[in-house]
Amino acid sequence: MATFDDLFGKKGKYIQWRAEGETLIFQLLGEPDGSWPQRDFKSGERKFMVETEEKKPDGKNKWKPMTESQFDPAALEEKELGFFALTTVMIPVKVVARKLPDGTTDAGFESFDSKWELSDQQKDALKLAMMEDKSLQVGHGTICGVKCIDFNSKPRKYAIKLKAGE
Repeated sequence: MATFDDLFGKKGKYIQWRAEGETLIFQLLGEPDGSWPQRDFKSGERKFMVETEEKKPDGKNKWKPMTESQFDPAALEEKELGFFALTTVMIPVKVVARKLPDGTTDAGFESFDSKWELSDQQKDALKLAMMEDKSLQVGHGTICGVKCIDFNSKPRKYAIKLKAGE
């Protein structure tokens, strides 16, 4: 079985926002993949939703998110408990520019290829951006501006603008 580092390397570049009001400009390098496995940020392990024996007030079993090393699938099957892998939307991108909160371009920024794994809030913002121009296709070449509009909230809030590739 391949490890997280085998698949993605230890020196991979990750998308990160540094301040509220900052905007990252992406060029999409491929089609969105809605079945991309979610990974635990610290360990890199795949995440699953696992049924537990703990009961809710209505008598049904509770479900809990766990990493792959935190449960034994065979033991769950024996107890007739379920589990399923958590997924997210991933889009391969080239991060081409960073705009600072004051609107100026970060002169020292170097572009890099990455995988954009959308948070739930980013999925909602992308859906809104796509509704603004329903004729715009999201795929290879599309330009996407992602602005962090509330850095301190949990989860963070984003605004997204789309533009056809040039």
